[in-house]
Amino acid sequence: MIAFGVIGFVLREMRFPMAPIVLGLILGTLLDKSLRRGLLLTDGDPTPFFTRPVSAGIAILTALTIVFSIPVVQHRVSKLFRRTRTPARPSG
Repeated sequence: MIAFGVIGFVLREMRFPMAPIVLGLILGTLLDKSLRRGLLLTDGDPTPFFTRPVSAGIAILTALTIVFSIPVVQHRVSKLFRRTRTPARPSG
């Protein structure tokens, strides 16, 4: 119990958000059980997780979220979509 308190204190001092950590701890076991159940139903074949439209969409969205959280990628994407303003010409 003391170890978790120390870990929580260090994470709070480093300004980590606590909500994602708590969600990960709670939902992690549920995800693990569901993954094992799904793999047992498909005899260990993970392709049904990516061939169904909904699960493929979630997998793609997860991959894009991870890629766009990389600072170098964020900088290049923002640079790509940044608009340059041109001075307005006086009409007439």
